[in-house]
Amino acid sequence: MKIELILEGKYYHIYNNGVNGIDIFQQDSDYFDFLTKYQLYMERIVETFAYSLLKNHFHLLLFTKKNVIVERDDGKGLIRLTASKQLGHFFNAYAQKFNVGHNRTGSLFESPFRRKLITNQTQLKEVIRYINRNA
Repeated sequence: MKIELILEGKYYHIYNNGVNGIDIFQQDSDYFDFLTKYQLYMERIVETFAYSLLKNHFHLLLFTKKNVIVERDDGKGLIRLTASKQLGHFFNAYAQKFNVGHNRTGSLFESPFRRKLITNQTQLKEVIRYINRNA
């Protein structure tokens, strides 16, 4: 399977399911944890236009920012953030929190996460409607 790179300055529909169809949100606090981790890992690198969190999957519509350079967490210089890496860190962080909280191990999400490049305004509007109706 060929995985498309996530490019800067583009709109994407990002979505994924729980591995083997498992619920990735089993209690109210899971939704909060997901959004908290999302904000922590993603707010500097993307703008979020729509999202929908369902029991066993999620949808995100985001715009990837260009040339995001931030100070390293250890204070030793600067680092360039990419949406692909940040999404990976975010999914891993949520999966670890979820696994600890639900006494489980292993993958939580299907891999790789799915992404669709939005190429025009009509498609952008359709994805916004789709995500909002999905909830």
